[in-house]
Amino acid sequence: MFLLVALATMPQLHASNGADAWLRYQLAGAYPQLPSVVVATGNESLVLTAQSELVRAFRSMYGRTLRIEKDLPNEDAIVWARRKNCTSLR
Repeated sequence: MFLLVALATMPQLHASNGADAWLRYQLAGAYPQLPSVVVATGNESLVLTAQSELVRAFRSMYGRTLRIEKDLPNEDAIVWARRKNCTSLR
């Protein structure tokens, strides 16, 4: 009987499936004054993963989705690049 009462009064526990791993983003305050476009140079998985993780972080923290572009737009942008690909930005 004691076990039943103890289980009934315990707070709800939420297990994690590990999908978020160590990258968990909490809601943040006001949206910072940053560009709303993200550009990744090249097709390397490292750069593309960084780009998609930044989009995911902004969506989780600020409720806004950054726009992904393949080429530099005619506006301010966040650019993910490896040093060897930086010559294509000039």
